[in-house]
Amino acid sequence: MKKVAIGCSAVLAVLLVIGLVAGYWLFSSARKLVGGYQELAQISTINQQVVDQSTYRPPANQQMTSDQVERYVQVQRALMTHLGDRIDALEKEYRQLEATLQDGQQPSWRQMWNAWGDIVTLIVDTKRAQVDELNRAGFSLSEYQWVRSQVWAAWGHTAMGWNLEAIAANPEQIDAAWREVSLPPDDVLQRHRELLQPHVDESDNWMALSFFGL
Repeated sequence: MKKVAIGCSAVLAVLLVIGLVAGYWLFSSARKLVGGYQELAQISTINQQVVDQSTYRPPANQQMTSDQVERYVQVQRALMTHLGDRIDALEKEYRQLEATLQDGQQPSWRQMWNAWGDIVTLIVDTKRAQVDELNRAGFSLSEYQWVRSQVWAAWGHTAMGWNLEAIAANPEQIDAAWREVSLPPDDVLQRHRELLQPHVDESDNWMALSFFGL
C-alpha cells in the first residue's frame, strides 16, 4: 500500500507540473494575443498622420504613371533601409504563409496570429515609418494602396496581402482581411511591367512588406 501511495503521489506530482506548464503556456499565448490586438489597434491612429487623406480615383485607362512608380520605389527603398536586418523576420513569416496559400489553403486567424504574434511590434513600427515616407513622397494612403495593387498585378500576383486597417478594426476576422487584386487589361499590364523593369531585381525584397499590408 505504501508503494502504491508513493506511486500515486509521483503521478499526481507529474500531472501537477504538466498542468502548471500548460497553464503558463496558455496564459503566455493569451497575453501575447491580447498584446498583439492592442498594438494593431494603433494602426488607425497612425494612418491619420498621413497628410493627404483624400480618396484616390484611378484614371479611366487604369495606367500607373512613371512618377507613381518612382515614388512607390522611393517608399519601398526607405522602408527596407529602416528595417535593415529585421526584414529577415518578415521574410520568414511571409515565406511560411505563402507556402500555405500556394497549397490552396487560406490561413485561419489562429494561424495568422501565431505568425504575427512575434512580429506585430515590428509591423507597427514599420507602419509608422511608412506614414513618414508616404508624406515625403506625396502619397495618400488610398493612392499608395492602388499603386501597390498594380505593382503586384504586374508581377503576376492576384492577391496583395493583408489589410492592416481591417485587421485593426476587427482582429478576429483576420482571415477575411485578405486583399485581392483586380487585374487590368493585358495592354495595361504590359505597360506596367515596362515601367517596373528597372526595379525587378529589388522586387522580391518588397514582397514581405506588401504581404503584411505595408
